[in-house]
Amino acid sequence: MASAFQRWLRRAWLPFGLSLAVLVAVLMSGAARADVDMGAADLNDAPDEDRVMIATIDASLAEHWEREGVEQAPLASDGAFLRRVSLDLIGVAPRVAEARAFLADPSPTKRSELVQRLLASPRHAEHMATVWRQRLLPEDDSFGARNSSAGVQNWLRDRFARNVRYDNLAYDLLVSTNGDQLGPAYYFAAHELKPEKLAANATREFLGVSLECAECHDHPFTDWKQDDFWAFAAFFARVRTDDGGMGEVAMRTGRPLRITDAEVGELTPPDYEAAVPPRYLGGGEPGDSPYESRRMQLALWMAERDNPYLARAAVNGLWRQLFGKGLVEEINADGAHLPDDHAALLDELSDWFVDSGFDLRRLMGVLAQTEAYQLASHGSEGQKVAPGAVGHFAAMSPKTLTPEQLYDSLARIAPAPNYGNGSMGGAVLFDPQRDAFVSKMRSAAEDRREFGGSTLQALYLLNGDTIARVTNPELPGAVAALKAPFYSNRERVESLFLATLSRPPLEEERTAALGYLEKNGQGSDLPAALSDLLWALLNNAEMAFEP
Repeated sequence: MASAFQRWLRRAWLPFGLSLAVLVAVLMSGAARADVDMGAADLNDAPDEDRVMIATIDASLAEHWEREGVEQAPLASDGAFLRRVSLDLIGVAPRVAEARAFLADPSPTKRSELVQRLLASPRHAEHMATVWRQRLLPEDDSFGARNSSAGVQNWLRDRFARNVRYDNLAYDLLVSTNGDQLGPAYYFAAHELKPEKLAANATREFLGVSLECAECHDHPFTDWKQDDFWAFAAFFARVRTDDGGMGEVAMRTGRPLRITDAEVGELTPPDYEAAVPPRYLGGGEPGDSPYESRRMQLALWMAERDNPYLARAAVNGLWRQLFGKGLVEEINADGAHLPDDHAALLDELSDWFVDSGFDLRRLMGVLAQTEAYQLASHGSEGQKVAPGAVGHFAAMSPKTLTPEQLYDSLARIAPAPNYGNGSMGGAVLFDPQRDAFVSKMRSAAEDRREFGGSTLQALYLLNGDTIARVTNPELPGAVAALKAPFYSNRERVESLFLATLSRPPLEEERTAALGYLEKNGQGSDLPAALSDLLWALLNNAEMAFEP
């Protein structure tokens, strides 16, 4: 547990954005100000520790595979790795030139160098902000919700761009009171300031504990009781807005919203006869303090270095983002996570994450450079993977592209008018065409390893305006460029495969495509033939997945 001095330091300085470690460094050195921005350069400052952690993960998984008798998949091809890591780290497939350069690069370290380049890209912050916005906000396409989404997205993007410590990010979101911080304020407004909604989201996303079931009854599969849920929700019972409402006016109009804490206010759950006092997960109650609201005390508890949930949930969540499923399904404070196959690895990786200064970008770099992340999603010579391999991380599970990833990748093939205006990194909120596409293509499946597309969505891709625009030879884009007479058909085919699937065509694919262009693309028919070929590639199942 943290000492009383450590707790005092944290309470005094965390609200100003300084971690305990940074603060101690400042005090010892006499420096006037420490920068919490760890930045891309820090990835190079501690390569030895990173390499040790990568080797530890690989050794742990290899030992597990041997123990379970699981056959490991071969390494993914360069094209598959490039497509996967680009979509995972910056949310978009690579450009043709990037794919061509990467595939031609003979360097044995090109994969690690690519990971670091992508993490330093402005698109990385935009992509992470999109991922976290979707985790933090309820799904809602109303105008007010879109306003709040933009506020939260911008606030998150700024934090990820500066690589703010993850514990500080969680703290800042939960304790914000200033009206100029629209992100945190809109987070509370999006959940209607309801303690039960805020509790369900905060425990799931920041602590890795799903308490929703316990809102109505004791959890059927864990030890969490209904009292645990409402005692956690009670931390938010005094949250108010400066206008006395739920924040809906601010969300609709975009005006600044100030979150405050009332001096009194208790939470009496439905069917309870008395109010439930606030209590941390696993026990312990906040004290009465004239200086710290209940919400602030909760955030401080969550951001403690030795909090048993925060770091583990961050590591498990990022692992799930990259691998499709977490190392464990249930996080427990005593380390008895379930299932227990990789419980020890989760704890070791979480300790490293804490020691790194809760550096989420560095953690992502470590995971993306493990051998497990670079494995193929198929067996040798393209055969199916061995039974159980995906479940044991001995082969990569293909993941469906999110609507945002798909639209932004299509925009690289043929940019929509005004695409990328007004936002760093190119991906934009309030782009009407992007919004319409995302709304139509949104899937009900929460697990990206499951394909949740509908018949209507398939028809929209086949016949909708987005694919029609991308394949239109009269509009700026790949087809218009490839009409140029100095290209050979062989170069055209290869470029279309690289633009869509991030790999060159297989020999039989090349033969079929060249045959089609030879038969249907003579003279003035070439643009239409190229358009047809691109349309076929865009509607190929491979286009909809990360390999």
